[in-house]
Amino acid sequence: MASPKDLDLSQLSLTELRQLSGRVESELVERQEAGKRWLRQHGLVEKRGPLYRNPRNAAETWSGKGKQPVWVDRALAEGYTLASLASETDQDLPTRSRRSAG
Repeated sequence: MASPKDLDLSQLSLTELRQLSGRVESELVERQEAGKRWLRQHGLVEKRGPLYRNPRNAAETWSGKGKQPVWVDRALAEGYTLASLASETDQDLPTRSRRSAG
């Protein structure tokens, strides 16, 4: 089989290009889903995504499970509510689990 780099797309008809595009899109979706499944199986991604996000450091998140991280305790002491800390990010994106308090 020829390398994808060697594939001359100019030789394909419009119909063939559309079919190829559909096949490529399907393969990309399947591989992304397989990657997400692998990450979840190995505990590297929270299944439902983070529920709460630190207003001062968006990289710090909490799923709402387990002990509250220190940043949640501090935010609550400063007058924030859990509702105000609710994450507004896309829940479908892989997010590293923040299991350790910090």
